[in-house]
This record gives sequence, structure tokens and C-alpha cells, in this order.
Amino acid sequence: MKTSNNRKVKIKIKKKNFIVFILLTFIFTLFIYLGVKWIATLTNSLKNKTTPKVAEKKTKTTKKSKEIDDLENIKEKIDYYNENYKDRYKKYHIENKDLSLEQVIKDVNMNIDIEHYNDSEEATRKNTIEILVNKHYYLPKDYVPKNLENISNRYALSGMKLVDEAKNAFEKMAKDANKQDLNIIAMSTYRSYNY
Repeated sequence: MKTSNNRKVKIKIKKKNFIVFILLTFIFTLFIYLGVKWIATLTNSLKNKTTPKVAEKKTKTTKKSKEIDDLENIKEKIDYYNENYKDRYKKYHIENKDLSLEQVIKDVNMNIDIEHYNDSEEATRKNTIEILVNKHYYLPKDYVPKNLENISNRYALSGMKLVDEAKNAFEKMAKDANKQDLNIIAMSTYRSYNY
């Protein structure tokens, strides 16, 4: 009888061990399965996050390259394109994507891309109607236009002067305005540096 009880106990212990073994094997397998699944999901997630950025970066680079190529090609179409400003055109275009290429070139040619009064240059084409004087192009202290003329006292305060092209245009405008009962009088015209 003792033998049979011992045998039952041994069998019970063996059954218990077997059940524990099965349970541990199941739990271990489940952990491995879930771990592999989690790693796969994490890997795919990371892969998907980096892939669009690479593609997006390529698209941006391609788009930027296309815009730069367009800027290079436009010089054939625009006669005021200045090869010396090429790098400035590119930089200004990148900073102002909403502007057309034509406007980028105009703005850079007018030095709008440069801070006012910095790196200003002496104006060229003096004594012509094409002279440009602004926050980027200055006149030297000793400059006096060669073709200054007095404006008729009929259309200006005494002693008012303009260069001949401007004087003639102003007097014509004032005369035409008089015909419509409007009076235009010049009160501030050419000023010398000392004035």
C-alpha cells in the first residue's frame, strides 16, 4: 500500500511538474512571440518615419535644384540679368519663394536684398536721366548736375531748379493742370549738399 501511495505521489508530482513545464513553456513562447512582434512593429515604425523624410528631403532638393536651374535659364530671357549677382539671386530666391524669378532679379538689381545704407555704392550715369539714387546708391558731396535750369516763376517759388528734362516735364504738367483750373507750384526741388 505504501508503494502505491508513493507511486501516486510521484505521479502527482510528475503531473504537477509537467503542467508547470507546459505553462512556463507557453509563457516563454508567448513572451518571445510578443517580443518579436513588438520589435518588428518598432522597426517598421522607425523605417516609415525615416523614409518619408528622406523622400521629402530629396523632393525639396530636387525642387530647389529646379528653381536654381530655372534661375540659370531665365538669364537668356531677361536682358537685365546680371551674372555678377548670380549668388545673390539664388540666396534671395531661396529666402523669398513666393516671388517670381523676374521679381527676384529686379529686387536684387535694385539692392533690395541688401540692408539699407550698408555697402552703398556711388551712383553711376551721372548727368543722365537714368541716374539711380536711393538707399543703396549715393551721390558724392561735390556732385552738381550739369544741366540745372530755373523753373518758370509761374510754376515755382523763386530760385527753384531742376535738370532740364525734369523742368520741361514739370512745366508741361503744371501748364496742363492750369487748363483744368488746378495750380501746381514747385516748392522744393534740387538741393545742394550744403543746403
